[in-house]
Amino acid sequence: MLAVTAFGLARPLADFLVGRSLRSPLLEKLEAIVREDPAIEKILSLRTIYTGPEEVVVAAKIHPSAKLNIEQLTRAMDDLDIRIRTALPIVADVFIDVTASRAEDKSRAP
Repeated sequence: MLAVTAFGLARPLADFLVGRSLRSPLLEKLEAIVREDPAIEKILSLRTIYTGPEEVVVAAKIHPSAKLNIEQLTRAMDDLDIRIRTALPIVADVFIDVTASRAEDKSRAP
């Protein structure tokens, strides 16, 4: 009886295990939010990880739009953070690594 109960409870809670990524529909929604932001030229990497039962951390590495100065970019990233948290209340923290194209090119040089 205990084994059946354990399996019955484990299945619906498996998606909330610490260390897992968001499920596909939510990950696709997150990616669409980031991709549609005019301040972002290119998404290099987008990762999510559960850090608690109802808490997800988002980490993104992006190329910013070359048209923005540092103040505009800072405001745009703050706005993106708010949009992500509003659309996906399960997101606890958002970390965005802004990488210029030049920096990425140099890091790959032999």
